[in-house]
Amino acid sequence: MTDFKKFVAGGLAAAVGIAALIYLAAVLVPPPVPRDAPPPFAGLMGEFSVFDSPKPVPGLAFADADGTDAVDTTIGRKVVLLNVWATWCAPCVREMPTLNRLQADLGGPDFEVVAVSLDRGGAETVTPFLAAHGIDALAVYLSDFKGLEPLGIKGLPATYLFDRRGRLIGALDGPAEWDSDEAKALMRFYIEKG
Repeated sequence: MTDFKKFVAGGLAAAVGIAALIYLAAVLVPPPVPRDAPPPFAGLMGEFSVFDSPKPVPGLAFADADGTDAVDTTIGRKVVLLNVWATWCAPCVREMPTLNRLQADLGGPDFEVVAVSLDRGGAETVTPFLAAHGIDALAVYLSDFKGLEPLGIKGLPATYLFDRRGRLIGALDGPAEWDSDEAKALMRFYIEKG
């Protein structure tokens, strides 16, 4: 083989090698996530939907265990993960401990898990149920489908994420592992975002 042919063959091999490396880098390296985008979801959190733009949700109605309106003391004051559940809903009961742990880990002046029960028996049903299941970090909140109608609930459990300004920013229909690393990263993202 002449020197020129060796030179061309070597250059061609180098070009193919460089192209292969570029291709592998493009396929194997995930694209950068914009700084204002929430972290990626996995597992059951993979079904969580973040809305393109925050939505106000007027007309919500739920109360604390004493029957006092609780919307104004929760929504719009901190990041709120509002979970709609009932004692007769098996998936709700399974996810309740994960919500309890999330509240215990992250709850405070900047974040609260607001678990709103749809039980017709009210606090007399919900309070002993939570105690019997070791749910000690969550407050009792009560409502009915009419009070939560603005959310468009399709089934239970249903979970909604509100920003500090009281706007709906995401939702999940169905259960999740709310104490997972992915869920905590999502909550921390919105807590830090302010």
